[in-house]
Amino acid sequence: MGLINLLAQLRKSKSSPRESSSPVTATPEDVTSVISRKAVMAGISSPRKTPQEDAEDQGHWWCFAGHPNFDPTYENLPYDRVTVDQAILHLNRKIAAGELPVFSIPNQILEVFRLLDGPDFEYREITAIIEKNPSLAAMFIASINSSLFNRGFSITELYPALLRLGKNNIRALLQIYAIKISFASDRRFGEIARQIIRHSYATAIIASFLTQRYFPEPGLAFLAGLLHDIGKLAILKELSLDPRFCLRLKENATESMFNPIFAERHEKIGLELGREWHMDELTLTAIARHHRFWEYDFAEEDQLDYHLCLLINLSDTIARILGYGRPIGKTNLFLEPAVVDLNIEKNLGTIDFLADLPELVNTKVAGAML
Repeated sequence: MGLINLLAQLRKSKSSPRESSSPVTATPEDVTSVISRKAVMAGISSPRKTPQEDAEDQGHWWCFAGHPNFDPTYENLPYDRVTVDQAILHLNRKIAAGELPVFSIPNQILEVFRLLDGPDFEYREITAIIEKNPSLAAMFIASINSSLFNRGFSITELYPALLRLGKNNIRALLQIYAIKISFASDRRFGEIARQIIRHSYATAIIASFLTQRYFPEPGLAFLAGLLHDIGKLAILKELSLDPRFCLRLKENATESMFNPIFAERHEKIGLELGREWHMDELTLTAIARHHRFWEYDFAEEDQLDYHLCLLINLSDTIARILGYGRPIGKTNLFLEPAVVDLNIEKNLGTIDFLADLPELVNTKVAGAML
């Protein structure tokens, strides 16, 4: 049975809500065995080995030497250390209290949300509202053509684009658009937010492209890729509203410098935002678990969730290799845990499939309206 057919069958078999799984404790030296054991039990991947990088990989984009400004220690921080500790404490309190940052959303978009929440919404009504904003309409056209690679045709009109995107993707794109607007005049955090949005869009494009072989639902992969880092955007918004963190921000601050602040907090906040935005359970799982996926105990009936997390993790890595997102160190894509557990083999077929991916991503991101 092929991987896509297996995953599709698993999704159909899920009939009851699942309980939250607790993280599995794993020391660094145990990570390989944890990943391998899970894959073998799922019957999807062979036991993981630790192959050395082949000399023939050098010079190919998937065997990346690392960005020159990659900082594995994360000692370069956006604030002095006292302020960093204050920011972490402030965010932890917000998370514990269940308080989420509020993004200002234009009335036009709020009206679309109201329609989407209705039991019998009409795509024609939504189209009529969005058409009044040319840049918003263009964003949807660009997005639908990015999320359906190699389908043989382009969609040039808004109404069919919205039909193909579906309710969840429309909602997600509008949320990202509204977030971008909320940072438009923010000279301190705005550029960092735009970089995260650009990375998220690239991740969504890559995830959707990879579904041709490794996942059954391109629309779901695009959605999860687009939203996987919304928690980071929410953290930036929260910090921008407090003078302690707004005024003390270093002028040369980058996303990487925020890593100790984002850490596990961006997954937790992203998960709560996704719930508030009524996203489906699979997308919520990908938001919460796309990092260190091997630490979670996915049940047998949750293998579709697991593979979506793998796909988003892999897409995130590829986006960073291609220069979309925070710098990444030396990376051989075929040695990544997500690649191993997705059972992606390095052969001529795989290499041919991935060969044009950098050009496709660069073209689509360059033409995006986000």
